[in-house]
Amino acid sequence: MNRLSIFLPALALALALALPGTATTHEPVAGRTAAPKEKDRFQIVYYWYTYPADTYNDHESLVVEELEWWIILLVPVDTNPTGGTLIARGYLTNAYPHTSYASEYLYAHY
Repeated sequence: MNRLSIFLPALALALALALPGTATTHEPVAGRTAAPKEKDRFQIVYYWYTYPADTYNDHESLVVEELEWWIILLVPVDTNPTGGTLIARGYLTNAYPHTSYASEYLYAHY
């Protein structure tokens, strides 16, 4: 093989490895908006029941319910059980007594 036939692929490989994020990005055309992502188009709404009393609270999405509990308790509220205290459970159906397990659990981190 010639020196040139080895040098050019080696140079191309070195550039491809060294400059992966330097490609130009194209902005969307004015007046056009990008299509929403699949997960951003739909929000699942749950029937929320308090724990341990198991009383109906409201019918909201996970994000709204986290915000409501955060405002009420003034502590971080999320779905991470590590170090948290269970405060509410979210069900997909409003059947009572509950016919299925809760789909979401909210924990307060005191």
